[in-house]
Amino acid sequence: MSIFTWLLDVAIHNAYAMYQVIIAVVNGHAATDGANDREVEVSAPKSLREAKEEIVNLLVAAQHMHMQSLRHRANHREPIEDIVGSDQSQHMLTRSRGKLLCLLCSIRGGKNRVKYACTRCRRGYHAECFMAIHYKHMMSENAAVMDALNVVFLTTSGIPISKTRHRQNSSIIEPCNIELPKLVIREPGSSIRKRRRISPAV
Repeated sequence: MSIFTWLLDVAIHNAYAMYQVIIAVVNGHAATDGANDREVEVSAPKSLREAKEEIVNLLVAAQHMHMQSLRHRANHREPIEDIVGSDQSQHMLTRSRGKLLCLLCSIRGGKNRVKYACTRCRRGYHAECFMAIHYKHMMSENAAVMDALNVVFLTTSGIPISKTRHRQNSSIIEPCNIELPKLVIREPGSSIRKRRRISPAV
């Protein structure tokens, strides 16, 4: 037993002893209370072992609930028919034929260039920066992202400052021209994987 666990065990012993004394005093006053004319008893753990078990249960209860919540979210998957077409936003992250300056990084003072852009904003974004800008409400538990966004919006008074692009950016691939990735298909009995492109329906 380490010094820390020994001190913890001593603290629990002392707390249990004090608790027993307090319970005895409370029950003694309740038994002689003439206002209610009835005996009121406060129960206490019967043994030191039970007291330790109650302390452990209280300490791990919050973590247990957190783990249950994580398991529930992991097992809960929406049907594909509920996902397809559920997002009506016109902001889409797509590839760009050329490298563009990431909007969020440029506001923060960076010069990062990316191969992805938003079809509605007409600006370049990292996937992470696109999520932070367009889905801020889902970032509430990410302290680092929220701090960065708050600093950006406070600095720019709520309106991101960026250079106006007068020329239409033709490098951003439009939604109507997006092609699905090639499928990687492994044929039976073959170690060679072949790629096949899905042709759009006419």
